[in-house]
Amino acid sequence: MSTARPATVHQLGNSTVSQVLKLGSRGAAVAELQAKLNLLQYGPLNIDQNFDERTKAALEQFQNIAIRSSAAG
Repeated sequence: MSTARPATVHQLGNSTVSQVLKLGSRGAAVAELQAKLNLLQYGPLNIDQNFDERTKAALEQFQNIAIRSSAAG
């Protein structure tokens, strides 16, 4: 079972998310993360300000690809 690392300061598209977000987090920062993940084709996610299992799965997918990309050089 994979575990999503909390979203911290990280480039997501052309902007930076700078708040720790994890399963159960709520608020405008979560909505911003959901919207950005949708724009990057990691959705579709409801923009509901709730960091739920779907948001977690989309973030894990984004993080896995970002890690592979940075490891490739």
